Amino acid sequence: MFYHSITLSKPGIFRALLVVAAWFWLFSFSLVEILGSSGITSEVIKGTQEISKVQAQILAGFFQVETELFI
Repeated sequence: MFYHSITLSKPGIFRALLVVAAWFWLFSFSLVEILGSSGITSEVIKGTQEISKVQAQILAGFFQVETELFI
């Protein structure tokens, strides 16, 4: 993977972290609605549970990508 190196001021870092935290919270909340429960969502995020074909189809629709990305 290729990562860009950027330099941020301390206030800039704080704002970036707030954006990431807010995005992650909203993303997690949306995934709970999509996957059906917080337990399943947590396990899928951790990688301890595989994504089912039905979940893959739902996620593909949500992210507007191909289903195969999740299987």
